[in-house]
Amino acid sequence: MNLVRHPAILAVLLLAALAGCAIDRRKEVAFDILFSEDGLPRAEAISQALSARFPPGSPVQAMSAFVERAGGSCRERESGHLWCELVTRSEFCASSILGIDIAFQSGAIGYIKVRSGGLGC
Repeated sequence: MNLVRHPAILAVLLLAALAGCAIDRRKEVAFDILFSEDGLPRAEAISQALSARFPPGSPVQAMSAFVERAGGSCRERESGHLWCELVTRSEFCASSILGIDIAFQSGAIGYIKVRSGGLGC
């Protein structure tokens, strides 16, 4: 078969060859920014990243939905504060958890503060 006569096949083969050369390190870069070399969360960096994604004035529901999509949960802790928990790593009898305090007023975020902790047996 002459590939020159079949440009669509040639294009697919060329794209397949180029795809093998693609590099995507976004997840590794994000992980290295948000977690230390030994895998512990950098709570302040995570607070700042969440505050950049959900700046003051953003709907608190958007932040709550984000946490739930990531497998976490949120509940009202006290008036004007939402407490969210997000498990980042779990092993037999131990879990690493991010606690996220969200201050809000009239449904809008005031600030986000992250704490790192864990549970074990």
